[in-house]
Amino acid sequence: MPDVASSSSASASPPPEESWRRVVDASTRRPVVAFIVSATVWLLIGSLLALIASFKFQFPDWWTQQAWLTFGRIRPAHLNTVIYGWISMAGVGVGTWLWARLLKTELRGRGLLLLSVALWNVGMVVGTIGILAGYSRSIEWVEMPYAAFAFIVPALLLVVASFVQTLRKRHVQHLYISVWYLGAAILWGPFLLIAFLLPIYSGVPEATANWWYAHNI
Repeated sequence: MPDVASSSSASASPPPEESWRRVVDASTRRPVVAFIVSATVWLLIGSLLALIASFKFQFPDWWTQQAWLTFGRIRPAHLNTVIYGWISMAGVGVGTWLWARLLKTELRGRGLLLLSVALWNVGMVVGTIGILAGYSRSIEWVEMPYAAFAFIVPALLLVVASFVQTLRKRHVQHLYISVWYLGAAILWGPFLLIAFLLPIYSGVPEATANWWYAHNI
């Protein structure tokens, strides 16, 4: 009987490791879900734009009466929604959960991340509509107008703030290499975008900077 009682009481109270995992997962739930759901929506939009662009290879005269449905606008709109909407937001969502788990720390700056999702989605809407309306910057992978990046860059900086706050409050001394990679990507992302958006490039330097940016992003 004592053995049965002790085993039942042990199963009723979770071990310390399971306990901190529950706390960490609970703290990341809302931001992670917000990022992943938003990313999935942009994946569907980007896939639809890709499908339309693909059909235009087989039916070049299809929907040519409307300028916003021409290949020259649909294609860059597809690329930008997939890069900045799907891949980047999904990456931040997964990264948010990962760094909190690996640091064994309750996520800090949850409100900042939720604000980041809101700003990021506004930027994506402005950017996608801007490209389709003919306000493309005509620079590969950065076709969205400046107004879109005025929302996306602050959104990225809010992600940086949350990561730094969580890192400072971490409950571990040793950092996994994945934390270093995540941290580098999160810290480097907004400054990479800011550096390329600076109006200091023209002619050949702009093409070189665009190559540098595209391979980094």
